[in-house]
Amino acid sequence: MGHEISKRNFITLSAIAALGSMLPSVTFAEEKKEGVMSNPLTVEIPGVVVPIANGRRLANYVFMTIVVTSADDRGANILRNNMMLVKDAIVREASRNPIPLRNPSNYFDKADFSRKFLPAVGGALIGVKVTRIDVLDVQFMKR
Repeated sequence: MGHEISKRNFITLSAIAALGSMLPSVTFAEEKKEGVMSNPLTVEIPGVVVPIANGRRLANYVFMTIVVTSADDRGANILRNNMMLVKDAIVREASRNPIPLRNPSNYFDKADFSRKFLPAVGGALIGVKVTRIDVLDVQFMKR
């Protein structure tokens, strides 16, 4: 059972979720693992929160970590220093085009999310060419 919310409230709730997602500690995909060479072009961004909608009604939230791949080292460094702008771009895009509730309700299409949000993430920072978004650790809010 969802509650009826207006578009304005939906956007407000999305913004609150984005602000809350900025609080977790920051880690990077470049952290060295024993025996594994890391990719300096990737940036891991934890704590991304996106609302799931059933029509225009808020149905749930999905929490995830994303790994953004840049075309070059300069872009990856800009991404690392401005992760909050990437999270903001995702929340804004989710407010304009909410992620629809799927059947079953705990299904999340990672490939579809990556495809739809790549332009928003790529346009969040001037001079950064984002080539790929990978979604990790998807968890739905328990309701």
